[in-house]
Amino acid sequence: MENPPRFLEILKSGWHFPLPIAFLIATLAWPEFFSIPIERAAVYTSVMIAVFALIFGYRGQRVTLSQLGRAVLDTGLAALDIVLIGAAAGSWSAC
Repeated sequence: MENPPRFLEILKSGWHFPLPIAFLIATLAWPEFFSIPIERAAVYTSVMIAVFALIFGYRGQRVTLSQLGRAVLDTGLAALDIVLIGAAAGSWSAC
């Protein structure tokens, strides 16, 4: 690599990415302080990532609502495959 990007350039372009992950880790590490169930903390983290992508974007490009909707749809379809595989494996082990 000829000129690797500088740390400050990377930090400026994506400073908001660690915030949702820090929130998720904090809610898992100190559940008595936040009083948020794990599932809800994961949903809140996902919403924070989506909102930050809409507001701040990355390297000057913001995510559009149609791109965000497509990402949610693709993620749901991928998760559906995993759920179906788990259901088939569960029904197979019950036999």
